[in-house]
Amino acid sequence: MDAQLVNIIIEATLYIIDTLASTQVSKAHKPYSKKGQKPSGDICGFIEMKGNPNGTIAVCFNKSGILSIVSTMLFEEIKEINDEIIDAVGEISNQISGHVKTKMGDIGKTQQVRFVKSISATDLILHFPNRPTLVLPFETKDGRFTIEICFDK
Repeated sequence: MDAQLVNIIIEATLYIIDTLASTQVSKAHKPYSKKGQKPSGDICGFIEMKGNPNGTIAVCFNKSGILSIVSTMLFEEIKEINDEIIDAVGEISNQISGHVKTKMGDIGKTQQVRFVKSISATDLILHFPNRPTLVLPFETKDGRFTIEICFDK
């Protein structure tokens, strides 16, 4: 797995969550290799990358984390995962994909990077079969989120 690309994805995710949602990461946990296709959170934004390499990114939030993030974004308390939360995960993911694409261009990599859809905990995340998926867990003051990254080679 290309460490430079992984670092761009991490930086983009942390930057967007910090600036768009005024939420800082309080702790990064040890990365691990994911087993299976079950999401690592209650709701995820799924991003697809096409180019060299092809890849998938899922930014997954636990319930308390995403409720806090979206409540901060909207300046009102939201207590349940609803359409506003789903839309906000889409917006966060779309912003992350744009930032990743820009940063990859800065290092001379041409990538198509786009938000595909929001995924709930009951859906499966379809990364590349038989390829390792790296999971990077983070913690905020109110919850957790992970970045799942998988490349086709």
